[in-house]
Amino acid sequence: MYRIGIIVFVLTFLHAANPLPAEPPTGFIEGTLRDAETGEPLVDALVSLYLLPGEPEESEDYQAWSEEGTSVVASTHTDEEGYFSFIAPSNHYQLYYSARFYESASSVVFRLEVGETESFEATAHYGYDEPVRKPNIYLYPEAETDVNVWLSFISPGRMTVSEPEYIEGWDVTVTPEGKITAYEPVYYLDPDTGEHWPVPTRGEPAGEYDYLFYEGDVAGPGQLDYGWVVAQEDVENFFLETLAAYGFAGREIEDFVDFWAPRLTDYPLYAVYPQAGADYDELVSMSVFPAPDSVLRVVFTIRGLWEGAELAPTEPAIAPFERRGFTVVEWGVILKESDARFYLH
Repeated sequence: MYRIGIIVFVLTFLHAANPLPAEPPTGFIEGTLRDAETGEPLVDALVSLYLLPGEPEESEDYQAWSEEGTSVVASTHTDEEGYFSFIAPSNHYQLYYSARFYESASSVVFRLEVGETESFEATAHYGYDEPVRKPNIYLYPEAETDVNVWLSFISPGRMTVSEPEYIEGWDVTVTPEGKITAYEPVYYLDPDTGEHWPVPTRGEPAGEYDYLFYEGDVAGPGQLDYGWVVAQEDVENFFLETLAAYGFAGREIEDFVDFWAPRLTDYPLYAVYPQAGADYDELVSMSVFPAPDSVLRVVFTIRGLWEGAELAPTEPAIAPFERRGFTVVEWGVILKESDARFYLH
């Protein structure tokens, strides 16, 4: 008991002689981050707080992450409302916003004063660079049939082009040969507000098509675990054989090769990764009514390669496809820009 008393006395004396440093006076930083076009909050975006060595002479175009003497002193993620906040000592700062599939953005340079709050309403532009190009959807009912087709891009993907016009889906009439008749949309006009929106009523026929066409931005390149490396001079024959192996036929193969073979000539090699069935459903899902009896969806992720690229993906096993009754088939390409990082996969 005597020894314990001595220890407590010593610790009390040391604390009195060397008190803990006081917390520095602070200010408060808060804000929200939203999509620049839609205004929707960006959830789980990274917000970094950069400490500056002082007020820069030219602050309008200042980028803290590329300047000497700056450092990240705190980071956080936005909540479901796109909200973020920091507590920090008085100093000069800049915020950096980074959201998946969005272009990076930053705040103005600011000085945080003790006891004050700095508030920001920030936006970021959607800037994903992996579009799905020219998917064609072919429809073959057993008899002339009214068909509805809906596509759902997994967030934050989005459709950018369609033909015929995609208005809350495609509402078309299709023959057994695959000839598609589209119709002019019919709109309801609100006399009080002047707003108008499509209604589920068919207008006049708007043209005939051999397939449904769309393009868009997808939420990733798909699987990159299995595929092929194809020499540029072999591209045409490769796709003739591979499309046939998957179960495409006739004009479906001709349309693909006629469009894509002339466009795959910039690199000596191409990495080709198939997004078949469920792999592509995870990027863009499709619903068809009446329900088809057989569905074939294969979209190829393609990236040009330079000679010497060390890339040898495992070749996929191609499952046989049987056309039964009402058949729907779709092909397309996710065209990725080339860079050295891709070679290291």
